Amino acid sequence: MAFVIGKIDSVRKKVTFEDFGDDGKKAVKSDFIAILKVQDAEVTAQRKKDIQDFWTESRRELKKLEKDENYEVELPEGAFDEKFLTEDVIGLEGILDADKNEIEFSEDLLSQVLLNRRARAALMKVWNDLNFQDGVKKGN
Repeated sequence: MAFVIGKIDSVRKKVTFEDFGDDGKKAVKSDFIAILKVQDAEVTAQRKKDIQDFWTESRRELKKLEKDENYEVELPEGAFDEKFLTEDVIGLEGILDADKNEIEFSEDLLSQVLLNRRARAALMKVWNDLNFQDGVKKGN
């Protein structure tokens, strides 16, 4: 693939995960394509800082609980995965209904995908790899 100079608005990434088979036990490899909006460096840096701050504050609260078992933990708001995925996923391809027809992308389809914890985790990993190649450190 050629190296392109200039702004890239979106990328297509394959999302692969193991899901339950029809019998509910056997793992079945599943995949779909996610079309993700590419954020600029400023947005990505702010998101990384927000996530790191969340982990730092969460760890601080849990340390207080370790010292005092009666302490009421106040965890910060941190539903970053759903917020960022909702903002950045602009298309999904290869997701089929029960009759094997491809389902057209919509916010509802993304919501349904996010309800499947295995698909959600795989999609979040693809998103994380795109946005934070060096990962996000979970506090100091």
